[in-house]
This record gives sequence, structure tokens and C-alpha cells, in this order.
Amino acid sequence: MARLDPTMEEHLRREHEQEAETLALIEQLLLDGDPWGATGVGIDYGLWDQVPGILHRLWVAGRIPDAELALALSEVWIFNKAPLDCLGQRAWVSMFKATGYLCRASSTTGVTSPYPMDWHEERPTEPVTVWRGARSGSGGKGMSWSSYRACAMEFAQGKADVWGAGTLYRATVPGRAVLAQFVDFREQEVVVNPDFLRGRIQVDVEVTESAEHAALRTETLAVVGGVIRVV
Repeated sequence: MARLDPTMEEHLRREHEQEAETLALIEQLLLDGDPWGATGVGIDYGLWDQVPGILHRLWVAGRIPDAELALALSEVWIFNKAPLDCLGQRAWVSMFKATGYLCRASSTTGVTSPYPMDWHEERPTEPVTVWRGARSGSGGKGMSWSSYRACAMEFAQGKADVWGAGTLYRATVPGRAVLAQFVDFREQEVVVNPDFLRGRIQVDVEVTESAEHAALRTETLAVVGGVIRVV
């Protein structure tokens, strides 16, 4: 088997060393009670997908007690673009159960939300209807839902513009199914225990690629062999 060029070997060794050092820094920041710093480092170094697993490992090992988990869990969930791609549902649910119901509302001065800024300070006691915009065929499976149909519709449209088809799903769940609610000017996210979604998810509407996106796609300019053409 051919050996790598020595220069490449050294480059790879340094890359591995840097990654190990960065992961150790993320772990230390979580232990120091600085989840903002931990998530920031993860994003800056392209290791955002590693942060949830590190948090879960530290919590399971008892190095982050339940009393300190809420703050870290909120930050790590909110600042992760695909939480369930990084850590399984069971692990997330176990941490949310340990913290109890979480509610975090963030406001930005001078920024107006297109949706009403309201939320549940305490876990709902009545059934709650939530919506989720997702890729068609997904069945709506996931923990991240929205309080507002119009907000979820934007996600469904985004999926349709990328994949050609999206679906807006709806579910009415008991209040005890709501694990957390995170609210800012962009959306009112409701984190739902997936155990309560079985048999409750319904298709609200199927969504196709928007005319604006289709027109933009067909008018994209490409340079091929020095000639500009429409593809």
C-alpha cells in the first residue's frame, strides 16, 4: 500500500491535533458553564455537530448536573442547525426531561417579528396544535415544530424550493408533550416529545416549488467554454 507523501502526513497529523484540541476546548467551556462559547467555537471550526454529543456525554457522566443543564441545553439546541442529525431523539428527550419544561424568549430591539410574540411560561395544560414544514415523504417526523402555521409554511416552501416538493404537517398533542419553547423574532419553536406524535401527525397541505424560485433556477447563468448560456 502506497504511503502518503510526508508533507501530507504532517498536514493530516496537525489537522487531527487541532481538532482534538478544539473538541477539548468545547468540553471545557461546557464544564465552565459557558455554552455560548462552546457553541461559538463549534460553529467557527466546523464542529457544531459534535457539541450535542459532548454535552450529553458530560451530563450522563455526572459532570454537568441537572441543575446546570437547562442553560447549556437551551444554547446547544438553539444554535444547532440540525439537532437530530447530531444526536438521537432518545438522548435529547432524556436531557429535556431532566431539566423540566424550558421556555426562552429572546427579543431584538428594532426588529419586528411577522408573528405574534407569545409563548407559554409554564408547560401547557391543554392540548396544543403545532405545525412543521418538512420535505415530502418525511412523515413530519421530528422534534422541532412551530406555534404558527405561517411560520412552518415558510419551512415547507423552503424544502419545496430545494427538493421540488415540501409538506406542511399538523399535530395536536397534549400539553405534557411540550418539552420546551424557544421564541425569537424569526419563529416560535415548540420542542415536542416524539413519543406523543405517533398517530397524531396529519398532512395539512402539500407544497410545490414556488414560481419565483423556478424562474430564478431556469434563468441561472452558467459560463461554459467561455460562452454564457441559460441553464
